[in-house]
Amino acid sequence: MGEAGLHKRKERGYNKKCEQMFLFFVEIGENRGDAQMSRAPMERTEEEAELVKRSIILPIVLDVLAHDIRVLQGSRAKMNRLYIRQLHALQDRVSLELYHVRRQLRLAGIKVFSQERAKLGLTAEYLCRGYRHAFTMLWGVVKAEVERELDRLMGGGKQAENA
Repeated sequence: MGEAGLHKRKERGYNKKCEQMFLFFVEIGENRGDAQMSRAPMERTEEEAELVKRSIILPIVLDVLAHDIRVLQGSRAKMNRLYIRQLHALQDRVSLELYHVRRQLRLAGIKVFSQERAKLGLTAEYLCRGYRHAFTMLWGVVKAEVERELDRLMGGGKQAENA
């Protein structure tokens, strides 16, 4: 047997070992019950979609709070400073939540790369596991989500749950 035959045999053995190791790791992944292994890579989870939505809604909540603060500063309400102080505290909470949401997105490997405020609604494009996704919300839905988020931050969500 020549040198070429010996080389082919070594190559076949190497390929067989690689194939066995690959099957071993796939089997480990299946036994582990890893959601990443069973889910198609293009699909995104409910939690990932919710993170993207919150990363789009929270900056709008900050805009709404900033607008309300400007309006209150120009008004002649009796308790102006108290209301403005409460709105500033809400802004701080929203900013902190936005920081955490963006951090979770970064850890999950999700990148929101485009946001557009159009006449009909809000559109965002993002990458999730290398696949491009789009997210669109009409302004009526955006308004309802902003109100829901503000209600939750003000403690209204807790009262509604207890009732």
